[in-house]
Amino acid sequence: MAKIQVEFGAIAQTARHGVVLVDENSQKICTPLMVDVPPMASNPHLELAAGLIWAPAEVKEFHFRGKVSESVVRHWEKALGVVIECEEGSDTYQRNGYTDLSVTAQNRIQETTPGRDETLIYLLPSERFYGSMRGVKEVLMATNSWLFGEDRGAAAEIALGTVFADDLMARSIKTEREMSPEFAERIESILEPLSIDLRVGVK
Repeated sequence: MAKIQVEFGAIAQTARHGVVLVDENSQKICTPLMVDVPPMASNPHLELAAGLIWAPAEVKEFHFRGKVSESVVRHWEKALGVVIECEEGSDTYQRNGYTDLSVTAQNRIQETTPGRDETLIYLLPSERFYGSMRGVKEVLMATNSWLFGEDRGAAAEIALGTVFADDLMARSIKTEREMSPEFAERIESILEPLSIDLRVGVK
């Protein structure tokens, strides 16, 4: 497979943003992961990580228009067996996380604010809803993540949690979906240099 461009941003002629993977002919290699709101702050490390999570495992060469720490790039290349072409930043990268972020497709909003050191993302099906709403420790947003099952559905939830990890100061991301051990190991290796732990299938 050819080198794949990883992009996160506004999707042309729509009100949506998303993780988009395109080949050298600007053809999408898989369905974009779309959401109706971008994070408040852009972080290229989180955006590229979301692209790596969303990319099919057979993709081995990536290009990203953003500055990413050299140590993070080298970690991903070694752990995933890929080549990443981007503008390299400082030697090291460090981010701080303080909350355990849960990403859920449940449409029922909790009656109370999430507890101490807890945050929530509610993913609403874009076939029924549009737009977004933010709370003190919660974000509700319409997305096409409902389209995907099994590993791809879990990847969608974790990728979106990753994009919003700085907004919600996440130190871990939880999905209630199950995923294969091999897929979980791949995602853990992507999240590791971002100081984010993965929690899977926890109700």
